[in-house]
Amino acid sequence: MKSEAEALRQELARIAEEHIPTSPSRPMVYPEELIERVIKYVRQQARRGQSAVQSSQELGIPRTRLHYWLYGRHNPAAAPPKSPLIRPVQVSAKVVPVSDGVPERRYTLRSPAGWELSDLRLPELVELLRRIP
Repeated sequence: MKSEAEALRQELARIAEEHIPTSPSRPMVYPEELIERVIKYVRQQARRGQSAVQSSQELGIPRTRLHYWLYGRHNPAAAPPKSPLIRPVQVSAKVVPVSDGVPERRYTLRSPAGWELSDLRLPELVELLRRIP
């Protein structure tokens, strides 16, 4: 009968073998159930005195990935909620005369929280929008 480490190692290797030919440039995705089994095994081994580095070598997975799994970052429920990619801000523009006599467009940025920045030039507006967390 196979040991738990051997079964996990074979399943991890199978997933890697299936992944590489189909999408080599995409990150490897492991089933949550398998990750939980790996975590359970590594914690059992840790109680017996085996280090995480030794467990990662035994299972054939990178130490960094195992560390990531052990500390719950793989679990979307444990991770902080992702912020939306698009921020709900309002941008308005108006044309204003400037000292050299050529009209220039100036922008106003309004946030949903109520703050407002006005009299912005386009490069300033772009920089602000890129830096909004």
